[in-house]
Amino acid sequence: MKTSSTKISTVHRLAKRLEEDIQHRGLRVGDRYLTAHEAGEMLGVSRAMAQRALKVLADSNRVLRRQSLGTFVGPGPEPSSVPEVRTLYLLAREDDRGFIPERYGRMLHCLREETGCNKIDQGFVPRDGGAAYVRHLVGSGRKLGKIVGVVAVSCPPEVYRFLAESGVPAVVAGSLGHDMPPLVSVDVDNRQAGRVLAGYLAERGHRQMALLAPGYGRPGDHDFLDGVGDALTAAGLSPSAMIMRLVPHAKSIYLATARQLLKSADRPTALIARTDYACDAVRAAVSELDLDVPGQVEIVCQEDSMAEVGELDYPHVAPKIAIEEMARLLARMLRQQAESGQVEQDRAVIPVEFRGGVEQATHAPGRHGAKEPPSGDSASEVQVAALPCQPDSAIKKASGFLFPETPVERKEEERENPFGT
Repeated sequence: MKTSSTKISTVHRLAKRLEEDIQHRGLRVGDRYLTAHEAGEMLGVSRAMAQRALKVLADSNRVLRRQSLGTFVGPGPEPSSVPEVRTLYLLAREDDRGFIPERYGRMLHCLREETGCNKIDQGFVPRDGGAAYVRHLVGSGRKLGKIVGVVAVSCPPEVYRFLAESGVPAVVAGSLGHDMPPLVSVDVDNRQAGRVLAGYLAERGHRQMALLAPGYGRPGDHDFLDGVGDALTAAGLSPSAMIMRLVPHAKSIYLATARQLLKSADRPTALIARTDYACDAVRAAVSELDLDVPGQVEIVCQEDSMAEVGELDYPHVAPKIAIEEMARLLARMLRQQAESGQVEQDRAVIPVEFRGGVEQATHAPGRHGAKEPPSGDSASEVQVAALPCQPDSAIKKASGFLFPETPVERKEEERENPFGT
C-alpha cells in the first residue's frame, strides 16, 4: 500500500536543523552561536520563525540565550535522579465529560502500557477558548517532563490547528475536515457503517425509519449519512423513508427526542442510534411506552470505536479490531511522530462488521427473517478476518485498515445519493 507521511511542525523541524548545525560545527558548551537574524538567513526563514526555533532549543537547555550578549551553546537537558514524567493527554469536548471517564478506561489502560507513559490526563475542551485551554495543558506538560502524545476525540477545529503547529505527537480519533491541518487520524469506515445498518433494516421490510445522531456535522457524520443514502437508493426507497434527528450531546435530549418520535402518529418502525448511549435513550423510551422490540419497533446502533460498551443487546456494527489493537495502532502512530516526524500512513480507516446482538428477539411477522445485512453490504465481504489482538504486522497485512474497492461498492458510489450531502 502506498504510504504517506505527516511532518511535525515547521518550528520543530527548524530547531532540529539548528541542533544538527551545532553538532556539525563541533561547537562546545559555552561557544557563541547564531543570532536569530543569522539563524533566519541560514534557514531561509524570517527572523521571527528563527526566534521560535531557537526558543525550542532554549527550552531544552541546548542553547542559552543571554539578553544583550547573544546565544550560546548549552549543556542540554539536565540529568535528574527523579523519574521523568511522561504525560499522555486524552482530549474531548466539554459535552463528553459525562461519557469519557467511564467508557474509555480500558483504552487508556492499553495506551499507558503501549506508550510507556506514567501520567494520563483527560482534558475536556470548553466550547469557547479551546485552543488556549489546550495550549495551557501542553505548556504544563512540558514543564513537568515529556509529552508522549495527544489523542484528540471530536475536538473543535481550533484545537486541531494548534496541535498541528505545536509539534506535539498527536492523533485524532475521528475524521478531519478537508480544511483541517495535516494531522494523523484514525476512524472507522462510517460510510460502510451507515450502509450496513440502513440496508439491514430495509431488507427486514421497514419503510419508515428514524436516525438519531450527534449534531456535530463532522466528515465522519457526513460519511455515515452518505452510507444510509446508498442503502435507501439500493432498496428503492426515497429519502423520506428515513427521519433524521441531529441531537446535542446530552442524555436527556436523546431521551426526549426518542420519546417524541415513538409517540408520533407516523411512528417509525425502526430506529438507528448512531451511538451506544443514544441506543440507551431509545431503550428507555421504548420501555416507557411499553413497545415490543422488534415487533413494534426495531433498534440498531453503531458501537463507539474506542469505548468499552459491553455487549449490546441489539444488532449493531462495530470495529473489526479489539480495543487493545486500536491502542496499539494509536501508540505506534504517536511513537513514529516522536522518533522521526513521519508515520507510515496519516489516515487509518478501520473496517466494521455487523453483529447480531446478544439477545435477538422474535422477528416481527410479515418481515424478512434475515439476521445478516443484505447481500453486497456485509462488512464480512472484506478480506479481513475477525481480528483479536494480533501482532501489528498481522493486522496490517490482513487489512491495511482500508476497505478494498469492490465492484459492488463502486457501483453504489456512482448512484445518486438521496441526501445530497
